[in-house]
Amino acid sequence: MNKFDRLLYILNKLDRREKVKVKDLAEELGVSERTVYRYINSLIDAGFPIYYDREKGTYAFEKGFSLSKALLKTEETLILALSRNFLEPAVGSKATTILKQIEQKIALASKNFTPFEEIFGIQGFYSSPHLFDLLKDLSTAIKEHQIVEIEYEYEPGEAPEYREIEPYFVFYT
Repeated sequence: MNKFDRLLYILNKLDRREKVKVKDLAEELGVSERTVYRYINSLIDAGFPIYYDREKGTYAFEKGFSLSKALLKTEETLILALSRNFLEPAVGSKATTILKQIEQKIALASKNFTPFEEIFGIQGFYSSPHLFDLLKDLSTAIKEHQIVEIEYEYEPGEAPEYREIEPYFVFYT
């Protein structure tokens, strides 16, 4: 078994919520305990949320983490939601139904996923090179209850005003 296989073995044990003790792993993998510690530290450095439970003397994933859960970023889930809204006029409801099913699977797998229809109301289509970044920033602000500054014009051509708002929903036409 090579190093990569050993790392996967450790990840799978953690994912199955098995007791992961250094001494047992060293025997199972045919390596020293020091090597097991290096493997675990490598996994932690790679971003896996692993912690040591002193009471049990075992390593485990942090509560709520699983390898099988979708780990999508805000912009990735935003693209899913936007594509569903923009595809329907072009290809019909069958494609949007499939995208909705994908969103539901992600929602079941991720505790932090907010369905975008709770954040956005989108009507029609308007192309802008900055639209994606704007919607991404607004969706993050809504999810994290942040205050954002906007530029507001009463009438086109008038001097804009700057306002701080706490967005709750975006209606886009």
